[in-house]
Amino acid sequence: MVSYQTPFKELLSRWLDRKSVIFSFCWLSFLVIVALLAPIIANDKPFYFSYDDAYFFPSLSGDEYGVLRDKTTGKIISVNFTNPGKEILQHAFIIHSPIPYSPHKSDLNNADYAGPFDH
Repeated sequence: MVSYQTPFKELLSRWLDRKSVIFSFCWLSFLVIVALLAPIIANDKPFYFSYDDAYFFPSLSGDEYGVLRDKTTGKIISVNFTNPGKEILQHAFIIHSPIPYSPHKSDLNNADYAGPFDH
């Protein structure tokens, strides 16, 4: 009995034998994953924010502020995730995004930068 391969299976087997095709597929898959995760990777809000028993994921939810209750005083506190106060930073656990970026904020530290061809 003769085994018959469909044209698609034959093409696929020829492609999988070539290392350049495998490498290109892996590289393209990596770039697609990075592109899909870009809003999380490059963000000015923290990825994870916890204070006492409350926890938030501001970069996933898009929230600018969070409301929580302080255990010691019982007060309700409004927290700005991008710039929390010093008293909150002392008791909070924060995991920031790897690349701090916001398209709506200026980079004042590099505002006077001149490019290599600017004279």
